[in-house]
Amino acid sequence: MAALSNRAATRWLTFMMFTMFAMTTDSVGVIIPQVIKEFGLSMTAAGAFHYATMTAIALGAVTLGHLADTVGRKKTIILGLAIFAVASSLFAVASSFAFFLLLLTVSGAAIGIFKTGALALIGDISASTTEHTSTMNTVEGFFGVGAIIGPAIVIALLSRAACRGVRVDADAPRRLHGEPGGPGRIRDLGVFRAACRRKIPRRVDAGSL
Repeated sequence: MAALSNRAATRWLTFMMFTMFAMTTDSVGVIIPQVIKEFGLSMTAAGAFHYATMTAIALGAVTLGHLADTVGRKKTIILGLAIFAVASSLFAVASSFAFFLLLLTVSGAAIGIFKTGALALIGDISASTTEHTSTMNTVEGFFGVGAIIGPAIVIALLSRAACRGVRVDADAPRRLHGEPGGPGRIRDLGVFRAACRRKIPRRVDAGSL
């Protein structure tokens, strides 16, 4: 009974890993337009955000996938997840395009490491080819779920940031004329709502408020 419980827990952890993997990699496409605006990049340069990650995943899996056999499945998965966690945390302090690109590359290599370890582990815990096929199909299903909710979360966060920028900038006319006011005091709420619907990234013309 304990063995069956451990196998079930391992499967669910694997499903969650692939969901997270899809959430992060598929969110890059949504972020690229913002990167272009933020750093003034061309489409080719901004595309590096996507292909650097995917290239690193492929190279990480090919060159470091053997760790699953040499050091063990569990250690390989933990190593990959640890590197991924550190790289993801550093995004909070990154401010340059080159650093972002480096972190995405490291994250991709980390994904390649824990992905190969997880796939090898699935083979180990599957009692039959039918069970292995079923588990792999479920993994792909969770990957698809992650690919949907990841970009959706990013879009929601970008929309909130856009509306917050509009709310703060709406007070600019009062400040320019020395009038008291606070963030969020907008004379024409319709302008604010329309701006949010249009997903204006930074500012609304102060004269229209």
